[in-house]
Amino acid sequence: MLIRYPAEGIVLDEVLFVVQDCFAIKGRGTVVTAQVTPETERRLVEGMAIALRHESGFERQCEIRGVERFMDSFAPNPPVGILVSLEAVTVPEGTKAFALGQPAAG
Repeated sequence: MLIRYPAEGIVLDEVLFVVQDCFAIKGRGTVVTAQVTPETERRLVEGMAIALRHESGFERQCEIRGVERFMDSFAPNPPVGILVSLEAVTVPEGTKAFALGQPAAG
C-alpha cells in the first residue's frame, strides 16, 4: 500500500503495526499497544517518525518515545507498549501505524 500526503510529499509505504489499545501515562504521554514481529520490534526506535491513520479519518504524525514489551516476552509476536509523542489523545483501535518515508520525488 502506498499512501501520499500530497502537501508534504510524504510517502507511507509500510504498515508497522495496528493499534490494539491506547492509554495515557500521566507525565509521560500516550501509549499504544500492538502485537509486532521481532523484526518490527527491532525497527521501532526512539525518535522514529510515524504516521497513525484510521479509516474513521483519524490522522496524526508523531515520534516514538519508547518501546516496552509486556508480560510474556517469549511469545512469538509479543504485545508491546509504544510511547508516542501525543498528549491526551485517544488513538482508535485498528489504527495503522506507518513508517514515514522520504519525501516523494516530483
